[in-house]
This record gives sequence, C-alpha cells and structure tokens, in this order.
Amino acid sequence: MSENLAQIRYLAANYSRLQGLRGVPVGMFIAAAGIWVSLPVGQDGELGAPLVMIVIASLAYFLVDRYYARTFGQVNPTGKERNREIFVAVLMGVLAFFAFLFDTAKILPISVFGLVFAVAMSIDFSRPFARPSFQNTPEAFLAPILVGVAALLPALGIFWWQALGMQLSQAGMLVLIGVLMTISGIIGHLRFTRLLARVQEARNA
Repeated sequence: MSENLAQIRYLAANYSRLQGLRGVPVGMFIAAAGIWVSLPVGQDGELGAPLVMIVIASLAYFLVDRYYARTFGQVNPTGKERNREIFVAVLMGVLAFFAFLFDTAKILPISVFGLVFAVAMSIDFSRPFARPSFQNTPEAFLAPILVGVAALLPALGIFWWQALGMQLSQAGMLVLIGVLMTISGIIGHLRFTRLLARVQEARNA
C-alpha cells in the first residue's frame, strides 16, 4: 500500500515531465537545427527552413500534448510549481542563447552552450518528489554527463563533431543534444506507461 501511494505521489508531482514524448519534437528540432547549421546554406543565414522546422515542431508538440491529455488525463501543477518551471525555462533559455553566441566567438576551447544545457538537464531532475536513481532513470544521469563531457573534450584537442561530418562544434553539440533528448523522451514514455499500468494493477488488486 505504501509503495503504491509513493508511486501515485511521484506521478502527481512529475506528471507532465514523465510524459517523455513531449521531448521528442523538441529533440528532433534541435538535432535538425544542428544539421542545418552545418550545411553551407545554413551558415549563410537562410532562415526559411528553420522557421518551417519551428512550425512543424510546435505542431508535433501540440499533438503530443493532446495525445497525453486524451489518453491519460491531466494533472494541473500548483501555481508555485508552474512559476518555478517558467522561471527556470526562461533563465536557462537566456543563458543558452548567450552561451551559443559566446561559443560562436570561439573565446574558449570548450562548449559553454553544452555546459549550460547539461546543467539544465540536471536541474530538471532536482525537484521535490523526483527522487531519481540511476537504476530507475539512467538516461537522466547519462544524458547531462555525455553532454558535459562532449562540451569539455575540445579542450583536450578531441574534435568529436568532425567524426559526424560536421565542421562546426556548435552544430555537433546541437545534434548530440537533440538525439539524446529524443532517445530519452522515448525511454521516458515507455517507463511512464509501465508505471501507470502498475499503479492501475495495484488499485484493481
């Protein structure tokens, strides 16, 4: 009984974040943006394709949101939690933007953008009732570690993005982050559905 109650509290406190498919459109957009930046036409500053990608990603996110609402229902966060989410999202977005500009100037032999994103990934799992563990959510630990390591490797003379056929470190970092977000989102969705099934089974027992 206590274990079932703990699972219900965990679901209620982290309901929207556990819905991993929400991260798939965002991850795919970030990866696509990285590929676009690596192309000559993208380096020339052409914005038509990125705008189309934003529209497609936004539509896909909306459809995913509707899918979760129709299939699993909704849990509305408290006003305090919602304000915290907005503050963190805006803050990390601003920091990531300036970090990307900083990396473009090539002042340091590391990816500050990658480090900021690694911190953002870690913050997402520092919430009350989250209680992440490597056994239960390995991608939540591995993803920020991989991004952080990739961000520091250029300081050691390891230009890993060139192995992906890219000339720009920023493009490689975007692709890496996007792929990790997409994979983590799919894994998270599968875990979410299994957790709901276990809770339902415990209630019917």
